[in-house]
Amino acid sequence: MAKRRGAAQVGRLPGLLVPGTVVDAMTAKQQLLQRVQTFSEEEAADALQLLDQRVDALTRMLDGAPEDDEPTTPEEEALAQEARDEIARGEASSLDELRAELGLT
Repeated sequence: MAKRRGAAQVGRLPGLLVPGTVVDAMTAKQQLLQRVQTFSEEEAADALQLLDQRVDALTRMLDGAPEDDEPTTPEEEALAQEARDEIARGEASSLDELRAELGLT
């Protein structure tokens, strides 16, 4: 991993996370973007690798999780069949339609 720059350049920018400052009002994504913009190309590559490892760890955990082996109840099966029937009749909404309905687009 690349050697980190001095704290004054990366982790302790003037006003960063100091209550009552303009920077304090920034979102976490804005703060992250501000910090990333100071990275060298090598530091950016290291940061990407760390983010990829985080995602890969979650993927490995989910892939290794045991299958749900509990039997369904008659009520659960009836509800699942009702949902399948609604889909077959064209009564289901797509994810895009649901997002639009909820104002998430």
